Amino acid sequence: MMATTREKTKVFVASTIRHFFYLGCMQSFGVILNDTISQTRGSLPLVALSFSALNGLSSAAAPLVIHLMKVFSSRSIVLVGGFLVGVGFICEAFLANNLWKLFISNIITGIGFGINNIPLYIALAETFQDSFGTAQSAVCFIGNFGMMLIPLLLEYWREKYGLTGSLVLFGALMWNQIVSGVLLESKESTEHRKEPIDEEAETSSIAPRPYPSASMEDSGGIYHAIIAHPTILFFYAAQYIHMFVMVSWGMFLLPYGVEKGYTQGEAILLTTIGGFGFSLGRGLVIFVFYLKWQSRLVLIISPILLATVFFVLTVLTNDLILLCFESGIIGICLGYIISWMFSYGRDITCLHHFNSTSAWSMLSLGTGMICSGPLSGSVYNIRGTYDDVFIFLTILAVVEAVTIIASISLNRRSPSCDYDDKLMSCS
Repeated sequence: MMATTREKTKVFVASTIRHFFYLGCMQSFGVILNDTISQTRGSLPLVALSFSALNGLSSAAAPLVIHLMKVFSSRSIVLVGGFLVGVGFICEAFLANNLWKLFISNIITGIGFGINNIPLYIALAETFQDSFGTAQSAVCFIGNFGMMLIPLLLEYWREKYGLTGSLVLFGALMWNQIVSGVLLESKESTEHRKEPIDEEAETSSIAPRPYPSASMEDSGGIYHAIIAHPTILFFYAAQYIHMFVMVSWGMFLLPYGVEKGYTQGEAILLTTIGGFGFSLGRGLVIFVFYLKWQSRLVLIISPILLATVFFVLTVLTNDLILLCFESGIIGICLGYIISWMFSYGRDITCLHHFNSTSAWSMLSLGTGMICSGPLSGSVYNIRGTYDDVFIFLTILAVVEAVTIIASISLNRRSPSCDYDDKLMSCS
């Protein structure tokens, strides 16, 4: 059954709100990184680990949340997730005076982001169906304005109210994600209703699909999904590396500007312009999917190679204006690729396996986020310079290009698996 315009609008707005606050939050950690290190008296790798664990849980929790969706409605899950995000930051404001409390607070926030992620992602896919790539790209484009605005707001609060006051206000701001849960239709899957499944209707080319998660009923799990779509493994590797690069870039960009001799108020421009570029990159992908060019290798490889070049230029540059320009270009490239990754997952697998592969796709993304902070922080500790971190990111970007080439050029479906969404079944 096709979703109505009203249903599409609600799901689109709900997903956009979640993206706006999550991406703005992810880009804001550089603002409070040095203050948090001073307050907790922790090392850079460990504090970075707490932030990257927060980011990582937002995606890595997906396989577990898939099982929660069989018991609770997506609406309830998203509501609880939005509430936990705000609670985590407020706990950090009052309790995080050492590393253990910081980790606990950030884990609460990460769990909140994690349980409201995959329900909205799947709802968007099942609501828009063939137009999912375009819709997801549009969600990412609009939501990415949070990367420009929220770090500026947090920096203003930090200067005016200090770290504690700014985190309280930040947590209250994050509670706006509860609106995403309110907007979701409270419809249950067949698993919630415990009704018998009409197998003939399930395999019919004209069978309506219940909303929002009927495809979870018997997809055979991730093992069967990989057997049917083996090149998804290259795609997972590309996602892992990209999130590693993207999170490290966002977290250490502002401290890198400070290391180059600028004040934090001046270095915040690097984050803001990088976020603006990120939004532009995600906007470009809308046209890529609208024109059905998402499998054209040159359109996907060029941005990551361009980001590689500008990572090197960033290391060689000290002028603030040039650094801002380079940050904007890197933002465009990284935003372009991550938006393509979120949307291309729908093209690389059939709808029958989509829930399994998307959950493990989120796990790949989350693992990359979690590893990013401590590993990049350890690279920094070798010589005590962020130059080494950006050189490390350059190397990873080259490896990422190889995995993307493999995921596109070697993409072949198993003869036993039908990509046709109208058939929606795999033998």
